[in-house]
Amino acid sequence: MTNYTPGSPGDEFPRGGCSDASGTGTESTTNRHGDDIRIGQLWTDDPRRSTVRTLRIDELVAAGSLGTRAVCTVIRSHDTETGQVTEPGRIVSIKVDSLHTTPSGRGYRIAGDTAPPQL
Repeated sequence: MTNYTPGSPGDEFPRGGCSDASGTGTESTTNRHGDDIRIGQLWTDDPRRSTVRTLRIDELVAAGSLGTRAVCTVIRSHDTETGQVTEPGRIVSIKVDSLHTTPSGRGYRIAGDTAPPQL
């Protein structure tokens, strides 16, 4: 994953929807596993991690040979060891093909299409 700040100097990500070579924007895409990835969806990390984040998809961007990336805001972070919950608000970029739960139950999980209630 890559951290970046939207609108920063050298910002390589186009703003709004998903841009491809034709300049056409979209609100959704399908990853190589057949999962529908849409702006506004919430995804969580594998619950076996020591820190489980909830990610909101804000944007889908074409990243050339890297494939489509989901630009997400970390809206919640839960430290499973201490129980501490925070709302970091940082921006991360994740390959859409990574947003998938494997047959063995590992990987990211779809959490829903709306933000959870405020803490």
